Amino acid sequence: RGFPSFRYDLHAPQATVREVGFFRAELVGALDPVQASAIGHRSRAPVQVLVIQRQPEQARWISNLGRLMRALRQVPGIVSRAQRMESLPLLGQFALMAASDVLVGAHGAGLAW
Repeated sequence: RGFPSFRYDLHAPQATVREVGFFRAELVGALDPVQASAIGHRSRAPVQVLVIQRQPEQARWISNLGRLMRALRQVPGIVSRAQRMESLPLLGQFALMAASDVLVGAHGAGLAW
């Protein structure tokens, strides 16, 4: 099941209160298994975190990627990977996105999945 895109620059909401509640429950389940069990969410392990990186010095490039990845690796139950999507064919990008639970990146078309 998917969620609609949440955009903050629109005057009319794109998601209902119920959908936002489902989204929050999924985030809690992915990032905090203890809280997830308290609200009845079944946990999955490990959580696959994909960090989208851009070419160095481009707009929306994550300049502290090394520090971010080290921090993610210290969180129990998380497997993280950084990827420059333009280096993969379209089907490879799709497969990587489909296998990910959490997507992290700077705002832009790279997150349009």
